[in-house]
Amino acid sequence: MKPAEILMVYEGMPVLLLIAEALEFQGHRVTVTNNARISAAGLDRKTYDLIIFKWSKAPEATTVLNRMKPETKLIILSEEHKLPMEAYRVEVEDYIFLPCRPPEIWKRIAASLKRLEFRPLPKETANNLYPVNRRIYHQLVTLFNEMRTSILSMSSFTQLLQKTVRCRNDQKLKNLCQQAYENNLELIAILREFEEPFVKLRQRNPLR
Repeated sequence: MKPAEILMVYEGMPVLLLIAEALEFQGHRVTVTNNARISAAGLDRKTYDLIIFKWSKAPEATTVLNRMKPETKLIILSEEHKLPMEAYRVEVEDYIFLPCRPPEIWKRIAASLKRLEFRPLPKETANNLYPVNRRIYHQLVTLFNEMRTSILSMSSFTQLLQKTVRCRNDQKLKNLCQQAYENNLELIAILREFEEPFVKLRQRNPLR
């Protein structure tokens, strides 16, 4: 099966930029744009297999749906827990309610690509990253390392804070510290899940 031609409209949602990079690492061709206005203009010139669309209430969002080719599939991400009326006129492959954890968004998009029978490029092709992708890869690794360092520092701080408040007779403060510590552990788990595709890529094809 051929790799997918994907349009990613991220509308100020940074996690979609990381997902776009992960899809490119897999061999799919991804066009990234920040807003629906630019996307609507591009649909007249190019046909996409899949559009991943962070929904907005801007008029251009409706224009994107109206200009979609019949064969193009659509994934909508939206804060509204109902399907936009315009979406009933096209076939929606998946509708992701926000907020949603990044690993879950990645999992849903990957599942849609599998259902649509799009596959990444063969292993020997997908593993050969062009220099620009290599640079992006290293930038992402640096970003993840910085995030991990910050989160682990927060974890150490919350542990120290817990020890301090144990000496005080304030249950509310103790509960807040415990909640902060548990939330921090969840952040670490989310980061590890989201790092997984990049770690696997590094294991398959060590980059210098």
